[in-house]
Amino acid sequence: MEELIAAGQQHAWVHQAPRFGQSADGSLTIFERGKGCILTDIHGRDYFDGMSGAWVVNIGHGRDEMADAIADQARKLAYASSFNFLTTPAIRLASKLAELAPDPLKRVFLSNGGAESVEAALAMARQYHFNNGQRGRYKFISRRGSYHGSAFAGKSVSGLRHAALQQRFAPLLEGCIQVAGPNNYRPEDGLDAKSYAIRCAQEVERVILHEGPDSIAAVIGEPISASAGVVIPDAEYWQIIREACSKYGVLLILDEVLVGMGRTGRMFAHEHFAVVPDILTLSKGVASGYAPIGATIVSEAVATSFDGDNVFAHGYTYGNHPVTCAAGLKNIEILERERIVENAAETGRYLLESLNAMAQRHRSIGDVRGLGLIAAVELVSDRGAKTLFQADAKMQERLSRYLMDEGLFLRIWDVIHIAPPLISTHADIDHLVGALNRAIGRFEVDVGMATP
Repeated sequence: MEELIAAGQQHAWVHQAPRFGQSADGSLTIFERGKGCILTDIHGRDYFDGMSGAWVVNIGHGRDEMADAIADQARKLAYASSFNFLTTPAIRLASKLAELAPDPLKRVFLSNGGAESVEAALAMARQYHFNNGQRGRYKFISRRGSYHGSAFAGKSVSGLRHAALQQRFAPLLEGCIQVAGPNNYRPEDGLDAKSYAIRCAQEVERVILHEGPDSIAAVIGEPISASAGVVIPDAEYWQIIREACSKYGVLLILDEVLVGMGRTGRMFAHEHFAVVPDILTLSKGVASGYAPIGATIVSEAVATSFDGDNVFAHGYTYGNHPVTCAAGLKNIEILERERIVENAAETGRYLLESLNAMAQRHRSIGDVRGLGLIAAVELVSDRGAKTLFQADAKMQERLSRYLMDEGLFLRIWDVIHIAPPLISTHADIDHLVGALNRAIGRFEVDVGMATP
């Protein structure tokens, strides 16, 4: 065990983590196994996985039938070239995703993860217009606060609040324009949440007109943006954007890498808003983390523009991978057989009720929001002014430590992110909320906000 920890400290590079993932004292958290909603580290300590890994493990950890499906396919055929060839699992998974997706989304491009599914969507959008003789359409409109993956085009259309991080990769892709996104908790200029969301949606059309419709390839956005703090806009927001895109021949890309495949209590998050995109991106919940996979699903109109000599000059060595496709098929079978999406809707309502009840006991909780089993708790130093905690409060550092002390794994950025596996029960939610309640209580003592 000591050799493993030393090797991790010396050689492993933890993604998007300072000090290569090491804590201030140089220690590492190393998980060894998982079952259901529980992760176990190399010391044998259990943690409730309140984030499904990274909004990924929808059906829970340690499913034997998932391991069997992966092993069976690996024994039969582990790999075949994705260039000019297909495999049986790839066809079956593409057919199943096309069956689940609403019309006219019927053609599926399979890749290795969310960043690749977004990269493919952006490339498709540009080539779609090229194929149609509109070579000047190269610009993308996205929202501030958004996140669309770590590939270079994805970074370029992302509008992270921490803009300084993006500048480390500058100059980014040309032609990427960010507009304001909706914010139900902090609408600007004295507007109510719905009015502000409508104004943000209308801004998309104004930008299209300002830049010139003939220069815009696509609008891209997450139906519910986790990176912006779990923002759930009024349905009219997306309907206005959909109408503007259709009016000016701009493609609408909805990025459901994080919120798709049941996370919101419906198979696809855009179903809540009564809109259908031209291109839909998926990943995390397609195989629940048992294998890396991404999917870009396009309308027939987009797909047919690539007929004949208009080959899509884009592909991946491990695209259409038979083993990952077998994992995706088994995962969807489990989602449907066990009615896990319906459980996410019902248990999600209980989660939101429980978080709102907890909020009444804490002066630092400014807002609670969520849909299905994706939620956020926003902490503020002044509830009336909605003031975020300053750096000297060490909110992220302290709460992360207190939650791990409680045996609960959550993500903390500007807000506390909550996204347990979709198999979670009411008892699981009680455990999660109880641990979170105690951790917030400790933090409030630290910052002098403990309730008398």
